[in-house]
Amino acid sequence: MDFTARRTARAAALGGTLLLAACPAPDATRPSFEACPGPFGFHLVAGGLADLPDPGPACRRPVVEGALPAGQVRHLGTRTVGEVVSVDVPAGTQSLTIVSQRVSAVDSIQFSSGGSLVTLDNSVVPTFVTQPNGRVIFDDTSAAFFVPDPSQLLAYYGGQSPSTGAMTFPSTSPGLAAWRADGLPPGQWSFTVNDWAYECAFTPGCQNGSSTGVYDITVVAKPGTPAAVATLDVAFHLVTPSVLGGLTSAAAVNHPDVKRMVAALAVYLAGAGLCLGQVTFHDVPAWARARFATLDVDQTGPCSDLGQMFTLSRPGRTLDFFLVDEIVSTPVSGAPYTIVGMDGTIPGPSGFGGTVQSGAAVSAANLGFGTCGPTLSTTQCGDDVTAYIAAHEAGHWLGLYHTTEQTGDLFDPLADTGRCPCAQCAPAARRARCASSPGQAGPPYLMRAKDCTQSTQCGGGDDLMFWLIDTGSSGTLTPEQGEAVRASPIAR
Repeated sequence: MDFTARRTARAAALGGTLLLAACPAPDATRPSFEACPGPFGFHLVAGGLADLPDPGPACRRPVVEGALPAGQVRHLGTRTVGEVVSVDVPAGTQSLTIVSQRVSAVDSIQFSSGGSLVTLDNSVVPTFVTQPNGRVIFDDTSAAFFVPDPSQLLAYYGGQSPSTGAMTFPSTSPGLAAWRADGLPPGQWSFTVNDWAYECAFTPGCQNGSSTGVYDITVVAKPGTPAAVATLDVAFHLVTPSVLGGLTSAAAVNHPDVKRMVAALAVYLAGAGLCLGQVTFHDVPAWARARFATLDVDQTGPCSDLGQMFTLSRPGRTLDFFLVDEIVSTPVSGAPYTIVGMDGTIPGPSGFGGTVQSGAAVSAANLGFGTCGPTLSTTQCGDDVTAYIAAHEAGHWLGLYHTTEQTGDLFDPLADTGRCPCAQCAPAARRARCASSPGQAGPPYLMRAKDCTQSTQCGGGDDLMFWLIDTGSSGTLTPEQGEAVRASPIAR
């Protein structure tokens, strides 16, 4: 797969976006997980208002310091694309995260694909990541690292991360297996500072390439052995003037619908061995509510409303959710789906609050609606729907991809999640519309959860990380998904 095809495919995949089907069917059985201290082991805190000034039309792109333990952080300073940097990884390191923040770089690149000029945001992605023994475990310029099913790769990075990005190891089945017992190989690791504009500069037919991009580079080495259970602190930023009467942080901590939503979130995350710790609610300035409450995600990149909203996140070792009234997109309007969640990138820059990628948008449109009984229900209880959305976006932030992408031809890098290839699992009458079918024309068939809960060969539709909330959505998670998210720097 060449440069053009790889980046077109990665841009076309919704990645960190979750959609809601028009009429999801009744819920499947919820899994149980007893390691956390009950559904109310967490505590809710009102964080109040940080009255930040309205930046107006300016595009804010903060470069921030991390809020992680100092012993884990290696700040390597500002580096230019193409520069090879190395870092000493101590013995007993369970995960390694490379965080790259734009200091100066072009915003986009262009190339021809299928007779059209395609514009893509300039994604930052380290490349030539090399272990102490000299083995290259990830190369963004090699087609070998971009296969439809990456579950046999030692390392993988499949998203777009304009301006700011993070890359964590391990995140694949082979990586988890190789480094589970003894941690990452100690010694000098190295990688090349890189973005798509730098690759574009050496690619025939690619426009706006540049070899002058500069990034602030930090490496986080998380110590210890992988834990079976970890604690996760989260924050909710209330960009919701139309939900529950204009919810404030002071009211949120005692509101019954909010408490139900957080309790449901705790149950969903517990399936990954994550126990909620502190849950903080933050008010946002009036100008931010007016600008971001109805979030238009047609514009992309760091200067989009999504990216600018995420700069409101605060320093801390937290996962930041932004509750908005609605997420809208012209390409999705009129379809039987609604966008209900979107991350900045996969994985998020955990522990680096305030960047253009520091958070996940969650639609709160369902909060307070329906009837909530003693069991979780994404068909009867709107609070549970909101929790499901937040849990799905948390999975992306912590490094999980969709088990099967919407067109059924791209899969996540974990072998124990279900696969649901369109050519095998779509209804027989629809398979000619599969994106992978020779001569396919028109809108491709989009996989439904009911297609992907048929058998072990057509599975994953019930997984929390399926691309759609639909028939059979129950929020299951696999052991490897749990292990991958607990490797995040913010899981403690």
